Amino acid sequence: MAIPGIPNSYKGRNYRSLLETRWAIMFEKLGWQAEYEPFELNGWIPDFILIGKEKSVLVEVKPFTHLEQYDSALEKIDKATKGTDYEYSDILLLGVNPGDFCEIWNQSISLGWLLEWAGDGWACAQARIWMWNPHGSEIYFGLGSDQHTFQDRMHDVDPYENDVLDSEMFKEMWADAGSQTQWKASSYSNAKALFNRKMTPIEKQEYRKEIAYAIDSDRIEREMREREKRLDLEEQLSTIKGDNK
Repeated sequence: MAIPGIPNSYKGRNYRSLLETRWAIMFEKLGWQAEYEPFELNGWIPDFILIGKEKSVLVEVKPFTHLEQYDSALEKIDKATKGTDYEYSDILLLGVNPGDFCEIWNQSISLGWLLEWAGDGWACAQARIWMWNPHGSEIYFGLGSDQHTFQDRMHDVDPYENDVLDSEMFKEMWADAGSQTQWKASSYSNAKALFNRKMTPIEKQEYRKEIAYAIDSDRIEREMREREKRLDLEEQLSTIKGDNK
């Protein structure tokens, strides 16, 4: 039984899971135009569509760590896209542990896995991400395949003219995206409602941890607000005392 995601929100947009929220924030950090659940294709709704300069990429987000776990999802996607305008579109598979080094471009970071149509079937390889700054100021991030078509899907630039994305920089971006995926009071209510659904003992144990985290995060947020109020009050009192001297 698949564990259902806990709904969350970010900048006024509701997401079905914390992982999808985290990836939405990550796309924002990378400067990529992403639309959440853009349309329905024969029973399958892409989690995102990345809109590049020359082409778009459909995105499937799952709480997975290995490519083999996507097998059933890929069967569904293949059937859903047949006969549509997106039949041969690239598919980006994203999970919970990006940041490994690629196999071919072994100094580049892997975001997940990228599928592209090879004429007689799907070709799959690690999704390579790199950065470049053509004007020496603003940084752009490219997306391509590690083994097949190296072309940048986002900006359509030469993949050989780029700078290696520092792994520590990427880890900081991913960690910060996770930090911004904050629990709200409504998230706790959603988690509690999902917990009451029929689950195995192991699944309930995992949800107990997540609910506890939700409660703890709300407590920390309240303490921070109270501390800010105290500091503001102390500053005001200090100002008043100084004026009375």
